[in-house]
Amino acid sequence: QVPLAPQEIESAPPIDAAREALVQADAVDSIDLLADAMAAMARLSPDELALLRETMPFRPIVQAADELTNIAPPKSWIAWLDRTADPTFVNALDIARRGKDEWTIGASDCDPVAVDAFVAALGKAQGDKLAADRTTQALPYLVAWLQKDEEFPRAALSPIYGALLTLFALGCARGATIYESSQVLVDALLASGLDRNAYRDLIADIDEIAGDGFGVDMIYWVLGLVESFMNAATPDASARETFLHRILARMVPTYGRLSRIQRIAVRLLSSELGWSPPGTSVTDIKPADDGLASRLAGLRIAIYSLTESSSRKAKAVLEELSPSVTVDTNADHGGSPRLRALAENSDLFVMTWLSAKHAATDFIREHRGSRILLYSQGKGFSSMVRVIEEYL
Repeated sequence: QVPLAPQEIESAPPIDAAREALVQADAVDSIDLLADAMAAMARLSPDELALLRETMPFRPIVQAADELTNIAPPKSWIAWLDRTADPTFVNALDIARRGKDEWTIGASDCDPVAVDAFVAALGKAQGDKLAADRTTQALPYLVAWLQKDEEFPRAALSPIYGALLTLFALGCARGATIYESSQVLVDALLASGLDRNAYRDLIADIDEIAGDGFGVDMIYWVLGLVESFMNAATPDASARETFLHRILARMVPTYGRLSRIQRIAVRLLSSELGWSPPGTSVTDIKPADDGLASRLAGLRIAIYSLTESSSRKAKAVLEELSPSVTVDTNADHGGSPRLRALAENSDLFVMTWLSAKHAATDFIREHRGSRILLYSQGKGFSSMVRVIEEYL
């Protein structure tokens, strides 16, 4: 069946318009198309609706839509949060998953009144157990939605970043997604600027998320935090130094289980901070050969980042691990012959996600073609070496 054009749908008989809307909603996972299908069904007579319910292939689509006919899908996060306490809102997470891609952030969302309303909706949801549980599960989707903002991070949205980070701290769930999402919020808050009290609250939230002990799976998260705090301006230098020394010291028990590249990264950060890990039986353990050095040998790796100091550190770590690896760094703001050569000739090409909206990245993708392109989730050097280690 050939899809109807928009003008044809508008002029078609109601039952034909409903059929077309149902087909489109079934074919494309979209909140807006689902809402359109519901609206089209609402315009049918009882006999037309009964006919659709009994006719294939519409019967299963209508049955699925019937479950939602009394509930118009929310079209914003505030509307979604307002519905989280409703026991019949059984597809809350599915709506959140789609909403992170479909809902946009505009100037109106950054208005202080709108920001306060968003934070208030988050707070209200915590007053109901079902709403709080659903919100906690949807937090990574909320963070992913914020990251899609063309101007992320925005200082105007700092109250939202802070409220979400506090919810991560209050929740009991932990794992890679939680750590990565919280890292995004920490970077956003530090970039937006904090006063002394908010800075200390940020440190308290991080301590809560970190818990009593670090596992090996948390090491890159910890390294990313250390880099973020070291690179950002601070309203409380004493609090920052105490926090960074404390968080590095808590890595010592896991040191014996770190890979060689992780140890090099820890040592580099520690030396910059003027901190030396205490000599213990754990730190004296030599790392097993994980084969990463041999896999790096002879490779040519390009790193594109607007944070040149981080890409230089990543280069130093990789070259210390494997002296025969060639690492080129680049921060050109547009297409250049050198950037094109790197895109076309490197075995691996690493690009930071914070640079992914920059004009040069389209140039890189164009000339990289189908060759391997890796995205570092943070702008620090530890994120760059992490994505390489995980790929190899």
